[in-house]
Amino acid sequence: MRSLFEKTRSVEFYALLFVSMGFFVCWVAFYPGFMTLDSLDQYEMSKSLLFSDWHPPIMSWVWSILNFFFEGPSGLLALHLFMLWFALYIWWYSYKQMRFSWLILLIGYLPWVINFSGVLLKDVGMAFSILLLLGLGLFQPSRIKFFFAFGLLFYAINVRHNAIFAVIPVVIFLMIKWFPKLPIWKSILFSFAVIFITIVAGYLFNYHLLDSERTKPSSFMIIDDLVYLSVKKEKSLIPGISLEELQACANRETGQTKLLNKASCLSQRPSYKNPISADLEKIWINHIVDSPLDYIRFRLAAFSYLIRSPDDKPYFIWHHGIDENRQGLKAEKNRLTFIIKHSVRIPSKIFRFLFKPYWWLWLAFIVLFISLLLKPTSSTRVAQVLLISALLYMLGYIPITQMADFRYVYWSVISITLALFLLIIEEPTFESRFNIKSVFLFSASILISLFLYNFNKLFSLDMDASLEKSLAVVEIPIQEVPRLNHLIAKDGSYFVVGNDPSLVFDVTSMRLNPNDLRFLKFDFLCSGQRFSFSRPVREIKLGLQLFWWGNNQSGPSESQSLTVGFQKGTHIIPLGVEKNFLSVGSINGIKLSLIDPDLCRRIKVDSISFYH
Repeated sequence: MRSLFEKTRSVEFYALLFVSMGFFVCWVAFYPGFMTLDSLDQYEMSKSLLFSDWHPPIMSWVWSILNFFFEGPSGLLALHLFMLWFALYIWWYSYKQMRFSWLILLIGYLPWVINFSGVLLKDVGMAFSILLLLGLGLFQPSRIKFFFAFGLLFYAINVRHNAIFAVIPVVIFLMIKWFPKLPIWKSILFSFAVIFITIVAGYLFNYHLLDSERTKPSSFMIIDDLVYLSVKKEKSLIPGISLEELQACANRETGQTKLLNKASCLSQRPSYKNPISADLEKIWINHIVDSPLDYIRFRLAAFSYLIRSPDDKPYFIWHHGIDENRQGLKAEKNRLTFIIKHSVRIPSKIFRFLFKPYWWLWLAFIVLFISLLLKPTSSTRVAQVLLISALLYMLGYIPITQMADFRYVYWSVISITLALFLLIIEEPTFESRFNIKSVFLFSASILISLFLYNFNKLFSLDMDASLEKSLAVVEIPIQEVPRLNHLIAKDGSYFVVGNDPSLVFDVTSMRLNPNDLRFLKFDFLCSGQRFSFSRPVREIKLGLQLFWWGNNQSGPSESQSLTVGFQKGTHIIPLGVEKNFLSVGSINGIKLSLIDPDLCRRIKVDSISFYH
């Protein structure tokens, strides 16, 4: 008996040593914490104690407390890593008698988990909070556990509000586990009551205790919807912004899509007036009610961009360190940083599907269906809670997708991985009988597989086609042969051979009055890259530059130009809102050039036309 006790203590010691090593590896590799621009803003709030709800105030408030004990921003890194590795330890501890329980400890090292574990993001804090919260539910209740459970729930919901979708099954599970004598309906009712209390408490905490500035962050998403609906209805739905400006931003590609992030584009327009000051929510609701199908189609298209398709590349699966900042914060890279970076990059190139949300969404459904065919055990029930939480969280992005960052599904990725490992550890058996449930789940698996594999094709939305329908009907094609600078024409394309590749069109004979022209449209294709390995990819400047000149002007100048987003496909440029374009008298020439000659080895420019 003593030998067994000593063996158990020895196993616990090695497990604790293993998670301590995981903490240390991540601490050294990511120190003082990798930070995006959002992270830097939140850290600045933690120093100034001037909070804004554009970012979750609770994260900055917790950070401000940690600043007393840690140098620089590293306090939040310590908290996040502690939550991750302690959570994995208590999950392992609950299953330590199982043969494959060590799989749980490996989760922290997996490429799709370790990639963001040291990045100071609200998505990361939320994921680790829920992981630890559910881990507490594996143990017998006590007052101290109630206290920590509510604290973790409070933090998760208020650090990322859409965590509400993820915590619903978790809180119901905890209520049933800790209060087994309650009827199921009461457990569910009390669970929603606890979540509601947490939301109300968060509101009071943010606006009455911290006195956070109200900035209407939901307007960021609302603007995307209104820009698309404006293009469809051919009229501006956003006060103070012209239809031409909305059309210009609708054509601007950000993060491999033309659907989203329109607020950042509009803010760069010369006549920009902050639309957040307007009552956008009322306008937004009215137009959704008026055009529900257009809204649903747009949101499903945005969601398909988030989950990626089998043909899409993974998006934002690694952050390079600390973004440039005025605070002088830097992350000194070391060998561990290099090893972790390549442990993420190499699998992402070989097994790309592992870094795309559509695959995790599919896996969650399939593993959930399989678990329903297994003989029920405590482990299968916990796995089902994890899978339902993951599914609700991912599907909750349908109305609120903003970008396609892989970090947005970080909690789902962790919970699905853990659920799969729990089923492996339990080594459960299937129900012996073959029944209607088996047929139904098998059929559902096939249908969901086909649906998710073709989701992008079913719900894709061509913003270019929508834009072209909203343009004026008169097209003036430019048929002049361009003069080539540092380009060689071959097989309908242009090969880059110098440092200033550009096409120059002499349109003097077309007698174009700029006041009659609203847009310039062309199709663009770039293939290959000319940069050498001695020049980092991040130093290459993305973009095209369009120049124009008119009467009494010998050629292009920087004052009469604008930068065009770098994207393949159709470009629609709203020249009718550019004052320097309208003031040239008549248009004698235009020039289209690559901002950086290393962008492309070959380019193709077709169908260049003016519209009025």
